[in-house]
Amino acid sequence: MAIAVDGQTDVLIVGAGPAGCMAAATLARYGIDFRLINKCGTRTQAGHASAFQPRTQEILQTLDLRHALDKQGHRLTETSFWTGDERDNFRRSYVGREVIHPTPYPYLFNSDQGITEATYEADLLSKGHKVYRYMELVHYDYPELANSNWPLMAYVKNHRSGAIEVWQAKYILGTDGARSTTRKLAQQLALPTSPCYRFNQIRQCDLESFHQQDIYSTYPERNTKYVVDMFLIHTMPHLQYDLKSVPQPFSDTWAARVYEDIDSLGHAVHGVSEKDGALALVRPDGYVSLVTGLDGLDRVVEFLRGFMLEGASQVDES
Repeated sequence: MAIAVDGQTDVLIVGAGPAGCMAAATLARYGIDFRLINKCGTRTQAGHASAFQPRTQEILQTLDLRHALDKQGHRLTETSFWTGDERDNFRRSYVGREVIHPTPYPYLFNSDQGITEATYEADLLSKGHKVYRYMELVHYDYPELANSNWPLMAYVKNHRSGAIEVWQAKYILGTDGARSTTRKLAQQLALPTSPCYRFNQIRQCDLESFHQQDIYSTYPERNTKYVVDMFLIHTMPHLQYDLKSVPQPFSDTWAARVYEDIDSLGHAVHGVSEKDGALALVRPDGYVSLVTGLDGLDRVVEFLRGFMLEGASQVDES
């Protein structure tokens, strides 16, 4: 049964603090569709994010926000250090400048977080956007029958009505603080019980019997060792593919572990076509370095460019 969808947005921003508001202001500047939600019904009254570095002020200037903030805060140009002398007199022992590099704004700008959020919100309102408050992200997933243009399904609780709203999105941006619900949900997708697990985490036991190639950087200043394994992911049990057509190492051919992606969720997560299958380069620690369709082998070549297999220098290329 199809799920009733309440709306669609390119980017769902979770959390309307300074980071979320900054992201919203940037997306608004470039005309990218977004929806900014926040669980709390009010702005932060007294917060932790208060100082703006010069580089941040330069970015705020491009967004036409710096002047509005500058009028409501104060500038910090230097810091004084005080000590007591032998007569218990309090004396200033050192004065340090806050900013020493050339910049149009040679000071830190300080403002209360509530003022910062209010300034951002006023700017968003002037551009036809708003912060949707009392809205909490409770879950998201990659549904099997997802629209390819909107691969994510976000479930948002409206704490005013108690209803669960369903939103389709291209991206979910988690700016909801140290105890981020978004991050917790993302970690759940990597659990063994998740159908996406085998494409995000390759277990060590899967790699112990798997042939591994040692790859070294050809750049002398980067003598860093890399190990990369190749996996073939497909959706059809009868798929036949000749791995010799894949760019091969100098000293050996790729050994590949084959995964059958019957539900196509792995392909949906990585945005590759399920028609022919996909190749994944995976490190032994489970990090997926690259996923590409079988029709995009040039990406594999580009990824491996600048690297060579151990012993390749002994190969006669004539």
